[in-house]
Amino acid sequence: MKKTILFFVVAIVLLNSCVTVPPLATPEARATETTRPTAVPYTVTPPLVPTLAPVRIVHPTISPPSPTAVPLPSPTPTASPDQSFLPLVGNSVILPAIYTVQGGDTLYQIANDFGVNVYDIARVNNIENIDYVFIGQVLLIPAEPAPPYPAILEGKQIIIVLSTQRVYAFDGSIVVRRFIVSTGLPNTPTVEGEFSIFAKYESTRMIGPDYDLSAVSWTMYFFEGYALHGTYWHSNFGLPMSHGCVNLETSDAKWLYKWAPIGTPVTVLP
Repeated sequence: MKKTILFFVVAIVLLNSCVTVPPLATPEARATETTRPTAVPYTVTPPLVPTLAPVRIVHPTISPPSPTAVPLPSPTPTASPDQSFLPLVGNSVILPAIYTVQGGDTLYQIANDFGVNVYDIARVNNIENIDYVFIGQVLLIPAEPAPPYPAILEGKQIIIVLSTQRVYAFDGSIVVRRFIVSTGLPNTPTVEGEFSIFAKYESTRMIGPDYDLSAVSWTMYFFEGYALHGTYWHSNFGLPMSHGCVNLETSDAKWLYKWAPIGTPVTVLP
């Protein structure tokens, strides 16, 4: 029995001397072996962007090129319409217009201020006595009557309009001049129709039942004893005054006499 136990002891000793058992790992070592390495976060550093100074954009000033004068062809002379009749006050009043009579006004002064014939104002406002207007009276200031449409579109012609007491000198379709005149009174009206100038006198004597006028200037007969002529015995142009002739201011009659040759058509409209 003692031998058997001794045998086992010897065997155990021999086994211990042959087998090397590694030492047990310390807690620190076991922690090192079993703990995974801690991930280090990867930091991305953005690239540096250079700071640019603000750029000021200056737009160049471009001067337009100087215009080059281009010679224009000389226009062909044509008859120019007369613009002196335009009824304006300081180029600002457009007619027709309404005017209220003020203290000290006369119909003549109102007509002069608006550049309108006094008898035109009297006619459209039914005023019988042009020497009388009253404060507060409302007047219609008429525009210049529109010219008639010419029946002849070539050459010179004279058109007389009895209702507006106007004479128009046409060259083709252009109104070259217009005049305020005095035509026949109701009992001695100016004849209406189409005629032509058949006689001209720089000065002549006119005799009728109740008149005898010498040195009537710039006279042009267009039908029997009916004529266009200058007038020195009244200045009521725009109002019927005659025995049937067409009375013009002397300067207007002279211009028309020089402008219209014998044979010039004359049309008298109502």
